[in-house]
Amino acid sequence: MTILKEQIRCDKLLTIISKALKVGYKDPDTNQIVKTDIGTPQGSVLSPLLANVVLHEMDKYIMEEVVEKNTIGKRRRTNPEYNKIAVVRDPRKKYYHEVTPEERREALNKLSNPGPLRTIPRMDPLDPNYRRAMYVRYADDFVILYEGPKETALTIKEDVGNFL
Repeated sequence: MTILKEQIRCDKLLTIISKALKVGYKDPDTNQIVKTDIGTPQGSVLSPLLANVVLHEMDKYIMEEVVEKNTIGKRRRTNPEYNKIAVVRDPRKKYYHEVTPEERREALNKLSNPGPLRTIPRMDPLDPNYRRAMYVRYADDFVILYEGPKETALTIKEDVGNFL
């Protein structure tokens, strides 16, 4: 209610919200009214609205602090191992003629095995100059997606937990 009182000036609306939070819900098994001390009653239409109001501050924090600071670079660098094989198999490539016959033979042997280009990522997954963070929230459920070192992901998790 404190957050609502900061934004809403109408006492009548605040009274209605307060009463709706205290009314409780009807238990379908016992047909008894169950009063709740915290949160919104089960199935209340106010639940998603109040979740949006309360979690708005978290949205701002994550978007402005977490996502901004943990999104680095526009694109990953290409994987040198992938490039060595890709260059050898196509004579139209720029560096095709710079490869020695032994390197070409070795790369072609890799190509004869089932699908090496499918098992080697085209872009470097360990590129230190590329990180991505994304945030998605629907009502009271949210997920933070992070592509980068595990230590940084754990730090992000701890920071968001502290904020909440």
